[in-house]
Amino acid sequence: MGLIGDIVSEARRALLTARLALSRIAPPPPLTDDRVDAFGLSFPGPLGVAAGVDRDGRLAGRLLSAGFSFVEVGTVTSERWFPHNPGAAAVAGNLAKRRGIVAVNVGARRPGLGEDAAAECLAAMRTTADVADFFVLNMSSPRRRGDGFRQFLQHARNAAPVGKPLLVKTCAADPRCGEILSAARAAGYDGAVAVADTPTLAAVARDHSGWPLISVGGVASTADVNARRAAGARLVQVCGALLRGGLRREKAT
Repeated sequence: MGLIGDIVSEARRALLTARLALSRIAPPPPLTDDRVDAFGLSFPGPLGVAAGVDRDGRLAGRLLSAGFSFVEVGTVTSERWFPHNPGAAAVAGNLAKRRGIVAVNVGARRPGLGEDAAAECLAAMRTTADVADFFVLNMSSPRRRGDGFRQFLQHARNAAPVGKPLLVKTCAADPRCGEILSAARAAGYDGAVAVADTPTLAAVARDHSGWPLISVGGVASTADVNARRAAGARLVQVCGALLRGGLRREKAT
């Protein structure tokens, strides 16, 4: 993102924190009253908050109280990682008293796809297992580039906390995206978080019919949410638009 981008993002996150503290954040727009069943969980609605908004778990309770159906916290690593990651133990403490569905997005400080990086991801999962309703293994980070992703995914699936759904997150801009999703599904992952625009998401949904998908990336309006759901997403997440003030209320055309 770069230094300037980081500064702008953190300023927006601080403003969101202040809005939440003063209960001045606009609730998410009504999309549907229907519950959404996915990964063995029942969500009160389709719209959640993506990783990157609440990096340390301090905002999750307030975001859930504001009306979002779930919050994905992180990315979380097993130990503190400057500048915005306090480590899994601190995140677990911050999430201890929240109510509602929370996902923990896990990653590693170590780059690559070796055993050390996998061990870090698994340590973060174990530390937050009591406060996470499901986990998301972050494969969208540039730090997870390289060969060996099939073994990495399988190892994480085999050693993940029992009884907790595990999803993989990947980005359509990654040339390995299709291979990662196929490998994760073959390894027994419960679904995926796909960073993709609407047409790309529709293609992913066709290729992985019956596998629950969460859509994220470029969701700025209610029309975007409805378009992603029509393209095959079971759930949709908002990130940048929330930091900029909230979703625009638009009818789908």
